[in-house]
Amino acid sequence: MDKVSVLNKETRLPSLVDSLQNGLIDGYNAVADAGILKEHNAYTMVGYLAASIIALKCAGNFKLAQSFDQTAQKISVNWKVFQTEVQNLNEIINKLEQ
Repeated sequence: MDKVSVLNKETRLPSLVDSLQNGLIDGYNAVADAGILKEHNAYTMVGYLAASIIALKCAGNFKLAQSFDQTAQKISVNWKVFQTEVQNLNEIINKLEQ
């Protein structure tokens, strides 16, 4: 009998949503580690959110793309809401996993 190799689940690639959430968290934490929110940091996140919206729409996840879009729009109008809005978006993503 030939030996059969075992598949390892841990080598599986993360889902698109997991990857986008990790990027969101990494960007947010980079600002937190810097200790101060500046306008250009908030607008960099808007750019990340815009790219995420495109990826989500291409994957057919229009509902989550809308949440990313709403967050980007709120930050674009008032960059000082960055912290609250990114935290809210992260909570929306977490609720999807439940």
